[in-house]
Amino acid sequence: MTMNVRRRVAMVAAILAVLAMAATPASAAITEKAAVKQVKTAAKMRLAILAAGLDGARTTLTARIDAFEIIVRGGAFSTSQVQALADDLADFQAAVEDELFDVAVDFANDGKAALEALADGAPLATIPLALANLPGGVPEQVRAAIAKSLAKTYRTVNKRLAKTSALVSAAGDASLFAALTPPPQLAFAFTDLRGDAVLFDFALDLRLSARTAAGEGRIWVGGTTVVGGIDLTVSAIAINAFAITEDKQVTSVGRGRFLARLGDTVTLPPTNYLLGAVPVSAAFTASASSSFALR
Repeated sequence: MTMNVRRRVAMVAAILAVLAMAATPASAAITEKAAVKQVKTAAKMRLAILAAGLDGARTTLTARIDAFEIIVRGGAFSTSQVQALADDLADFQAAVEDELFDVAVDFANDGKAALEALADGAPLATIPLALANLPGGVPEQVRAAIAKSLAKTYRTVNKRLAKTSALVSAAGDASLFAALTPPPQLAFAFTDLRGDAVLFDFALDLRLSARTAAGEGRIWVGGTTVVGGIDLTVSAIAINAFAITEDKQVTSVGRGRFLARLGDTVTLPPTNYLLGAVPVSAAFTASASSSFALR
């Protein structure tokens, strides 16, 4: 991801804050009030970096949507072009997940520095518990601020996608609908162990449907599976008298993201669909479902 000016400024500010922390000798204890202030100052810096990172991810996605709209205006709307847009949306979701991991780990390390100074340089073993016990409720304030930033980002992105949908409809006898939600956080901990910082729930957070002028209908479904390497059956069931169903086998990758395209082997007529994802192995009992329209 290309860093924009805001992200650079936020990162420089954070580095200066960390250097200011480092200027205090490790063996010199600070007061509880000073520790809380130090953690709050660090939190502001980390939240600024998160906001800049989300803006950067949104800017990248917007540029790709702009390129897609140029194709639509040129009359080249096709399933392959929508596939590229679906991949761009999936990349955006993955970028948001990375930002969430970064803010969790970086804030934990900032808090660790302050709390170890409070303990007169004694090593800190349990970061989440120690931060939670620090007066002022800083971790909960940070979580609330993160949720606010995510809500703002996704309102903007979905509003932009709605404009794209209108453009496709106006350009000819075709349709496109898309909706994103923030990656669902099953657990969000402030820890210096990146793998333990965030777990994403089993859920669908990306839905996209498209129908070309030739009548080709496709539905894309994306989401999270807590961990990667899970084999899934992703399904679309038409909610009408057609009783049409298509299943697609996919495997989640990375920290647990997947993207499936439905409609390649079965003709999907314009209607409402029940979407679902279920692990193939009986060892996993979780499942995710949603509904979406193909028009």
